[in-house]
Amino acid sequence: MSRSQVLGSRIAYARRERGMTQERLAADAGVGLESLRRVEQGHVVQPGVFRIADIANALGMTIDGLLPA
Repeated sequence: MSRSQVLGSRIAYARRERGMTQERLAADAGVGLESLRRVEQGHVVQPGVFRIADIANALGMTIDGLLPA
């Protein structure tokens, strides 16, 4: 599994754990729904630290909690 796939899986898992839809997370994070979907699916190789920070904040997490080691 690639790093982008691991990141996407972690975001999707955290979102589901919180009972959030992709639409809700995208809105809360201020990112486009299609962008979020592509990140969760591991199709974005380098999504950018600011986008990941916005997603992490919307999930109530830190970036470290999402990024693969």
